[in-house]
Amino acid sequence: MVFFAARPVTARQLRPLLQFHHAADLPVYTTSHVYTGKPDPVEDRDLEGLKFLDIPWLLTSDPENPLSRQQLTAQLPGISPRYWRLYAMGIDSFQMLPHLARLKSSPWETLDGHTGNLYLDQINHVHRRLVWAQMTKGQPKILGYAPRIESGLPETDNELPELLIPTVVDTAPPTMPAVPTTPPDPQPTASP
Repeated sequence: MVFFAARPVTARQLRPLLQFHHAADLPVYTTSHVYTGKPDPVEDRDLEGLKFLDIPWLLTSDPENPLSRQQLTAQLPGISPRYWRLYAMGIDSFQMLPHLARLKSSPWETLDGHTGNLYLDQINHVHRRLVWAQMTKGQPKILGYAPRIESGLPETDNELPELLIPTVVDTAPPTMPAVPTTPPDPQPTASP
């Protein structure tokens, strides 16, 4: 297995390099940085077989949805694709509000959002499951959701180990050593 973190231009050079060195049969995993969010079968042909995690909003197309990438770029033509993941996070934040009570009711309640499958843990932190994708003929093909990762934290502070419970400590500033106000005596130099 090979894992690397690279932007599309660099990744397009690495995959052929692996093939040249007879490592084409190794599974190759990378970060979401490898995909720009815009399908480009010609440019991305050298990414063939790469597997990566990303948000569903960039991997699916639903032009009829008023909150789709297509609608967003139609309404805001100067929008930069480099911020699409942040726009999706903002959309999910807003759309999650009416579902918070349901999500709090059980750790197994989820919401399919633009950034992934969202759920709350025992201490109400939002988690998301990203989507696995594989580049096939220069386009990302969705393979399914990544596994869910459990935090393993107990439900109440009473069950937390001693080190995880915040304690009040003396808030007085530390004392600093006195700094001499006069320079030290020069060292005598040996004469030759």
